Amino acid sequence: MSVVYHESTQTFHLTNGLISYIMKVLPNGALGQLYFGRAIRDRESFDHLLEMRRRPMTSCVFEDNGLFSLEHTRQEYPSYGSTDYRRPAVQILQPNGSRITDFVVLSHTVTPGKPALEGLPATYCEADSEAETLTVRLRDELLGVSLDLHYTLFADRPALARSARIVNEGTLDLHLTHAMSQEKCTGNMNPFYGIFNNVGIRYKNIHDHSPKSPENKKQNERIYHTDFQSCR
Repeated sequence: MSVVYHESTQTFHLTNGLISYIMKVLPNGALGQLYFGRAIRDRESFDHLLEMRRRPMTSCVFEDNGLFSLEHTRQEYPSYGSTDYRRPAVQILQPNGSRITDFVVLSHTVTPGKPALEGLPATYCEADSEAETLTVRLRDELLGVSLDLHYTLFADRPALARSARIVNEGTLDLHLTHAMSQEKCTGNMNPFYGIFNNVGIRYKNIHDHSPKSPENKKQNERIYHTDFQSCR
């Protein structure tokens, strides 16, 4: 069981000898999905799995790069308004009416075991040696919203459990209008089986729509959890 991060290519490889799950930080800072399937040998770069080419009638992220379009890129947790016209995994309504978000990878941690999801049904470990969890933190700096993506790889099972945690750490009154338990772009890859979705929302210090004092507004915090696990 291993969670490997290659800093030179900003690539994550989760593998336990049975399956491999590979992700990469994309040129715009989002987290992209490269591979999910049978275990493969680790290497420094899996960039050959990132499909980048020119396409007619395609919106590109950067003006000087006609190869990179999120519309044709597999993403881990795509958001709205990013040149990707497919259904997003998350959508947040802001006070000015905008729903555009830009979640960029900030950091990651690897911990033994599987953290519990408060208030939600989920898989668990009886010992930390049974699994390893990668947590990737993304953040929209303009809105002050953080997104934690948790990936738990089990030691002796061809299974991966995933959960997402969205926290409003800013001062804006935001409304989470859409949050998926997971986003899985299979493309031309072999299908996977055994999907279990458990979606839940936990509110902390949620206020109603009545007038509030500035002191109360600063204490408002909304925490959303979604959980996903898949088995081959």
